[in-house]
Amino acid sequence: MPSIEDDPRVKLAGKRATDRVAAIKKLDEAIRLLVSGPTMAQASLDAAIAAQQHDPTFADAYMQKALAWQSLGDLAKALTEVTRAIGLWTMQDHPENLPAAYALRAKLGNDGRNYAEALADADKSLAYNPNFASGYRQRAQAKEALGQAVEQILADYKR
Repeated sequence: MPSIEDDPRVKLAGKRATDRVAAIKKLDEAIRLLVSGPTMAQASLDAAIAAQQHDPTFADAYMQKALAWQSLGDLAKALTEVTRAIGLWTMQDHPENLPAAYALRAKLGNDGRNYAEALADADKSLAYNPNFASGYRQRAQAKEALGQAVEQILADYKR
């Protein structure tokens, strides 16, 4: 009689679990490197790429890549990676991660002078978490750049 370890579904589940653990370890390394200073952004990016290679569905790795690209000054690549993270978290039903992702995308929009997109992303961030401070900051900056009412801008900054 075959054992449970011989079942291909069990083997596949074990491989997925092993890959996820390896991805998490690489992501932890990427985070430690990035918070240690901007000179470590490339090393952080490399570690996030390695995490993604272990598990291509690991949205956190895409988010970390976005943060590293932002530190390296490549807003277009950062925007691509955060958008991928948003897509994965949405498909995987992880809305708790979306306020930070949309706020980062709003910041990238503001930094790239795409204020209407930044405003839309800040609104999405706040739709997922109405108490997310970064969403209010990015929304206020976009509103200010778009010349919206001072009262609305100040209310967002105060919030």
